[in-house]
Amino acid sequence: MKRHLMVVAVAVTLCGMATTVAAEIYCYTDGRGQLHFVDDIAKVPRKYRSQLRSADGSDAVSTVPSPATPARRPTSSQSASPKERGRRFTGTVELYATDWCPHCREAETYLQANGIPYARHDIEKDPAAKRRFDELGGNGVPLIVVGTHRMSGFSPEALEYYLSR
Repeated sequence: MKRHLMVVAVAVTLCGMATTVAAEIYCYTDGRGQLHFVDDIAKVPRKYRSQLRSADGSDAVSTVPSPATPARRPTSSQSASPKERGRRFTGTVELYATDWCPHCREAETYLQANGIPYARHDIEKDPAAKRRFDELGGNGVPLIVVGTHRMSGFSPEALEYYLSR
């Protein structure tokens, strides 16, 4: 019993410290009742994501974590046309954009030209899109979401990198 109280005390202390150190630390309890702390939603098994909460105790948890930046520049094989190489991501890319943004138009043109399924959300015309953009931590357009990866701005190489993951 003493050990259990010690573990709970350490977990509560870590939750308190984590909120001051990092913006996104998540807690969940597995099927055996063990408490887990992770810094990436992708590390949480799907069956536990419905109970996911921020370590700061708030219930508002974005389903898209902060993006992992590529550790290296894409190679020429990664920059190849999507038609020339297989792609693992098969979902729909989300594009948060505005009408006046030239990089948004460039991203949309690229998605169309390469047959990549996408959903365009105009953050100036659609209040729900603006709320989601804000939830995702958007601070500029375009904001592109590929599965669990979030990309600010547009680069064909970076987009292909995330599509291949």
